[in-house]
Amino acid sequence: MPNRPEEGKPQKAAISASVRTKEQLSALLKTPPARIYLPYSFEPEKWPKLPEGVEFALTLPRVFEPGMEKAVKRQIEKAKEAGVSALLAGSLGTFSAALEYDMPVYGDAGLNLANSHALWQAQQLGLAGATASFELTLAQIRGLASKLPLEVLAYGRLPLMLLKRCMMKNCKNCTGEMTIFDRRGEPVYITKEYGCQNQLWNGHVLWLQDKLSEWNAGPALLRLVFTDETPARCAEVLQAYQNNDPCPMPEVFTRGLYYRGVQ
Repeated sequence: MPNRPEEGKPQKAAISASVRTKEQLSALLKTPPARIYLPYSFEPEKWPKLPEGVEFALTLPRVFEPGMEKAVKRQIEKAKEAGVSALLAGSLGTFSAALEYDMPVYGDAGLNLANSHALWQAQQLGLAGATASFELTLAQIRGLASKLPLEVLAYGRLPLMLLKRCMMKNCKNCTGEMTIFDRRGEPVYITKEYGCQNQLWNGHVLWLQDKLSEWNAGPALLRLVFTDETPARCAEVLQAYQNNDPCPMPEVFTRGLYYRGVQ
């Protein structure tokens, strides 16, 4: 079973980031974070060259169905040739399939790893790092016992659910993204993913930049999740989280469940 985290001087967490577009990637490469997660749609011939000194991981589709193996293998091999050295798996099916490719596999928030035993079991199965469930509080995350490098979502829209059926297919001009509103009038941002699956995101951005001192004890990585941000905003947020540079806070934002827990 896992051991309790070692006591000692808190270590500053490194910064990781996920992007959706090549323009966002270009903005981050000026002062790159420790790790960058690329979308499955990554096209090496159209995207910026991946520099050395930064770890790049390819985000695999969360739904892994029979018949996808050849296409996924081709995409992984193409990404690997371009400098990608790891994979990000967001479901048990994807995690199992990813282990076949002889690359480090990191667990995304979709695995919902919420306790020490789950982290220990994931490590035994071959996971190289894990994203803590964002349904945990800060205190619960600090209390996790694991030798796995732990990552926490610290900025951006939190993923809500994945739809297999496309909500945009009957739209006159499909742009690959849209916003709908729930019964309370709260926005829900939607993006089109691999195979025309739809990812629903929280309409309000998670913001922890002004709380960074509270996160020095616990996670090894704090992830910035970029979805519809402009390249300039991506660079601005990255600088704020890396160096505590001044940065305008979102007009409306959320702290997630990190401070209030599931109610």
